[in-house]
Amino acid sequence: MIFRFLVLLLFMTLVNCGDKEWDETVDEYGVITFKCDKDRCNEHNTFLNEIKSDGIKNSLFNISDWGGWKPVGEGCQSAAEQLLVQASEVEPALTSNGCRVVAGKWLIGGQYVFLRKDLTVAHIVPPSWAFKNGADVWSAEKKSSFFNDQTNLILLTKSGARERMNREPSEWVPDDPVNRSKYLKAWSKLRAEYGLWGSQE
Repeated sequence: MIFRFLVLLLFMTLVNCGDKEWDETVDEYGVITFKCDKDRCNEHNTFLNEIKSDGIKNSLFNISDWGGWKPVGEGCQSAAEQLLVQASEVEPALTSNGCRVVAGKWLIGGQYVFLRKDLTVAHIVPPSWAFKNGADVWSAEKKSSFFNDQTNLILLTKSGARERMNREPSEWVPDDPVNRSKYLKAWSKLRAEYGLWGSQE
């Protein structure tokens, strides 16, 4: 933390920018971005971001390192879309190319949800949690495999996803006893399968 502040202070001095002209933002995944609002400082933004990635490499989680959703097999649907199809109690409505789900009927947390936009496909073991518990040294291929592992996916309502965030089971579990048991078993199995440490319950 002190190192990051000193580096930022040094470059603020070199480009003659005052303290208030610099903005350091941290997104929901913990990725830090430095920005200078003055036009004269724009040329330094890329350089400062390189300082962020080189100076404290492996200490910051970046979701883009995990590759995003990949099509499963020869089709165009990702593991997330396949989960939506399988979990719907009716045949879901798809986009014209058949790659994405737009509507269906899902029972989530005791209530029915009918529109895809009202759901979140979340990871049981969040990538950000995995990163802090051993996955920071994984290869890009293993991170992508973990991200797209359907056994590591769960459907949540938007409000449920906000409530859970990236918490581990000691901080959040589903309210329903049946789903809670399945969730805990899945968490424990995934930890063992991928060699992660941290809390099990």
